[in-house]
Amino acid sequence: MLNVAEKPMEAAEQVDDAGAQVIRLETGEEVRLASAGQGQRVEIRSPAGELLFEYDPAAGLTRVHIPQGDLQFVVPHGKVDFAAAHGVRMATPGAIEMEGTQGVSLQAGSALRGDRASAEVAPGRMKLSAGLFELLAAQGLLRLEDLSYAGRTLSAGLEAARLRLDKLESVAGVVTSKAKRFLQDVEGLLQTRAGRARTVVERSYHVKSERVYMQADDAVKINGDKIHLG
Repeated sequence: MLNVAEKPMEAAEQVDDAGAQVIRLETGEEVRLASAGQGQRVEIRSPAGELLFEYDPAAGLTRVHIPQGDLQFVVPHGKVDFAAAHGVRMATPGAIEMEGTQGVSLQAGSALRGDRASAEVAPGRMKLSAGLFELLAAQGLLRLEDLSYAGRTLSAGLEAARLRLDKLESVAGVVTSKAKRFLQDVEGLLQTRAGRARTVVERSYHVKSERVYMQADDAVKINGDKIHLG
């Protein structure tokens, strides 16, 4: 509210050497109406001559300059929307931080086209959803207290893999393994429980043990061209 006892701010209009109309406020700021190509450009400059704002309708450009200090948008009782037809770009040599007390959401694509992807960060939870998820890195580290995987198929191609487990349990309908060499080293007990067992070896079959015990409830049959005992 203007105090009637105070002197209102005055502005002086001038024309500079370049022919631009200049409105200079008592505080030193300038509003310039300069020629730009086929049209005119509006500029607002600080008392030090620094460009603060420019509007060039011919180029379709509106720009805000902050030579020093920070720029803040404060909306205590509403929200801030940025809408652009050709994208929004943020670039800085420093860091970009996004913080939301209730959560942060990133979305791309369209649910109607079936290419929708999203990333949702909520208090105590993070969810990634996409038709295709790619993770590329020279090195990786994943530490999880409890991990559950549910899916139709799992494929992996590795040059080498090494696992260190205190206990391993697996339940499967059919297990098929193929290898050029398969080595097992068990310090304690190696036990196989099966309804039927069959071993097919193309060349030789060698068993070495301190003692060998074989027991059958019915008959034992040994068949060979030659059988050597002792």
